[in-house]
Amino acid sequence: MADPESRIPVRFGGPADLQLGTAMLMEEGAIAPESMDRASAWASFAVSSFGHPPGCACCAPRNAAAVALSRLFLIQTRGNPPPFGSVVAVVRSAAGAQAVREAVEGDVIGRARFYLVTKASITPT
Repeated sequence: MADPESRIPVRFGGPADLQLGTAMLMEEGAIAPESMDRASAWASFAVSSFGHPPGCACCAPRNAAAVALSRLFLIQTRGNPPPFGSVVAVVRSAAGAQAVREAVEGDVIGRARFYLVTKASITPT
């Protein structure tokens, strides 16, 4: 596994959490489009609405949130917008939150590039 300092942190939040140097990963329909202008970069994903779990092996090799995170990583490495140091995941459903968790913790590529910030992983100052 990659060193956490070399990976980009992902945390759940909302439009108010977007600042200069922050990218947004958004579940489709989670926020109004005018709120996206505060993000350095953004990518969206849709949660599958049929009976299989998001990104199941029979339907897709990677879930939509993992693909969206890969798009953000490519934007970052190509240097198109101002660089970002973290990603705010804005979701509107439990399925969207689960898709983000699976993209960061269960997807090999996502796990190498990103890590999920939880209260337990925040070091008090």
